Amino acid sequence: MILIFGDVIIDRYVYGTKLGVSAETPTIVAEYQGEEKFLGGAGLVLRHIMACGYKDTNLLTVCDESQYDTLYSLFNGEYIKKVDFIKKSDWKITSKQRMYVDSYKMLQYDVRNTKIYSEEDLSNVTAIIEDKVKRFKPEIVVISDNAHGVVVKHISNFLINNQSKYGYAVFVDAQWSQSRPKYNLYNGADSIFVNEKEFYALMEDFGGYDAWLNNCKSNIIIKKGPFGAMAYYRTFKETLEEHNFISCPTDTIDVVDTCGAGDAFLAAYCANLKLGQQGALEAATKYATRCCTVKGTKTFEEEFNK
Repeated sequence: MILIFGDVIIDRYVYGTKLGVSAETPTIVAEYQGEEKFLGGAGLVLRHIMACGYKDTNLLTVCDESQYDTLYSLFNGEYIKKVDFIKKSDWKITSKQRMYVDSYKMLQYDVRNTKIYSEEDLSNVTAIIEDKVKRFKPEIVVISDNAHGVVVKHISNFLINNQSKYGYAVFVDAQWSQSRPKYNLYNGADSIFVNEKEFYALMEDFGGYDAWLNNCKSNIIIKKGPFGAMAYYRTFKETLEEHNFISCPTDTIDVVDTCGAGDAFLAAYCANLKLGQQGALEAATKYATRCCTVKGTKTFEEEFNK
């Protein structure tokens, strides 16, 4: 069983085609063609894990009760049974509106959560997470941290420090978007997922390459975009070798949209660990690459499981 905890994001894509330039200002005028809404962040991780055929999955996130209807409409079908909300007043679900003109993203508007937990909130959220862990007995706990307030140090420490007690492995994806995470705060998680830019930040947080190599207790999975993926395992389970680097190339494709590719990679890796670390890395690379061939944060259940 996989338990996901983190920020859910509402991704809205608005499409248009160029008509010309405004006479008043140097502004592109476009004809509206339509729009789509998807669930991003932890919601997208859930969708991708299930699309990869792993149905024993549950998502836990925080939101205001007034947003339940919007989220339920997006968590439709089989997903709705896999989601639990922790109610907190005035807690906004982050939304991102991307404006496209002829396949080019011209502008993005974000509505971000600005609320923070009180001490009472932290105690309540941690207790709810612990209850979930005790009841569901997950093999993997995914921390999907998009820096919108749901994941904080107190909660991540609780999950990381209780891996042995409850018998799960913590996988962390802390994305560097508008704000930069402190990656050494996740030291001790089973695995930390980063892109190349984030990997250099991670090494910086540990004090350089040698300090990272000597002091980091986590496996590091590095997403390299068109160059595939690479992983540094403290212990490579297939051979029990220590300090093992493995890599995986990717196919050459016509990239349409890379938004959500990191979430797709994380999800496919989790769903395919039965293949071993090398097999999971290869499956994740293949799946994330496929997800870059269409616009929007879509899953490819038919493609992956055919």
